[in-house]
Amino acid sequence: MRVVEPAAKWRTNFPNHDRLTPESKFSSRAGVGETIAIGEKAGLFPVVTHMKAQGVEQGTAGNLLAMMQSATRRGAYTAADAYPYLAGQTGLGALMIPAWAQDGGRQAMLERFKDPQLRARIVAETEQAMNARFNGAGGVFLPTTKQQLVDIMRETNVSAGEAVVGILEQGNATAILRFGSEEDLVKILEHPTTSVACDCGASTETRQHPRAFGTFPRVLGRYVREQKVLTWEDAIRKMTALPANTIGMVDRGFLAPGMAADVTVFDPTTVIDHATYEDAGQLSEGIRHVLVNGRFALRDGKVTGEQAGRVLARTAHMPSRPMTTTVARQVSLQGPDVRIDLTQTSSARRARGAIHLRDASMAIQAADIGVLQTMDKWASFTARVRQAMTGDERSALVIVEQADPFDEGRATVTISFDGGLPITLPASAKTANIRTAAPAAPARRRE
Repeated sequence: MRVVEPAAKWRTNFPNHDRLTPESKFSSRAGVGETIAIGEKAGLFPVVTHMKAQGVEQGTAGNLLAMMQSATRRGAYTAADAYPYLAGQTGLGALMIPAWAQDGGRQAMLERFKDPQLRARIVAETEQAMNARFNGAGGVFLPTTKQQLVDIMRETNVSAGEAVVGILEQGNATAILRFGSEEDLVKILEHPTTSVACDCGASTETRQHPRAFGTFPRVLGRYVREQKVLTWEDAIRKMTALPANTIGMVDRGFLAPGMAADVTVFDPTTVIDHATYEDAGQLSEGIRHVLVNGRFALRDGKVTGEQAGRVLARTAHMPSRPMTTTVARQVSLQGPDVRIDLTQTSSARRARGAIHLRDASMAIQAADIGVLQTMDKWASFTARVRQAMTGDERSALVIVEQADPFDEGRATVTISFDGGLPITLPASAKTANIRTAAPAAPARRRE
């Protein structure tokens, strides 16, 4: 907890891949509990990442989600992310070879493999972890060689643990590890705070987990169109605005004036994944266009070669937060250089009102204002702005702090034009006011 405590002032999140250890009896419940406890005590926003009900605890996703809801009711808003597969990918030994056997690095581990007594213990504990986490050897697949562990066991006539040790003696290997049940996955995906996410990054490597090529089309095709587990609107929210709010982004996640134009256009009648564990490089179907920062990375289903992405840095004024776009919200503030008065109803797509920046000679028209986002003593919105004297238009990102933790609790306004460096203007704390209606109850599942 002390490692992450210094981040509390930044109002950021604690995304924790839950630890399943022998000491916790490989319990998903213990792992989720640990994530919540660390985040809550450190003053951070707990995020259960790659959420699952694993191994011997399959069928308990409802209990795990109830733990999250209980933490939220206590004031420690807790979210999750998940990908739509019943297996993960990591190093073959990472989650099975006991930690004491890996201590000191690969060479030290190989030396322990040579000791008959230690080897026997390692093999036994590896099998214990494999049975508890992945329902035995049948849950292990090697994507590089496209082999099932059970086939290797049969060919070499050794036990599951001995097969893992033998493979690692030959070199490091990755593994697809099956861990969960479809029923649990559906419950997790349905939960209103679960983002659809994948940490696989951009890669042309095809001998890996199919989630790299198929995560988002799989949710849209399988869990929206075919199974109707999610609505189109909620699935898209879980891929865009919700994760943006969870990690603290303020100028992405919505289609609105002034937001970065990161847009994917897909065909709802055909979108689907084709990647499999055996052939993870199969391209998905139904993705028509992808724009990154307003430039086509994919056009009419073909890669353009455009590389418009850029590194994004978190600033002091980008807090992790729950979504409040389904409730009414309002921000008003007056200072020596700025006046803001905006409202947005629960059903409106954009905020209404006005902002005046005196020194910058800017005026924002109500029709050009985007989505108003709020949390306790904080608000943000984007807009298209017009310079009063020249009529030139620019995009603007505005962040209002009612009690700026980095400015001795004073009210401040931070403004960025066209994605440039932010400008911070002072304001009067007496006139800063941010209000958010009580959050609405989570939407019920559509039958």
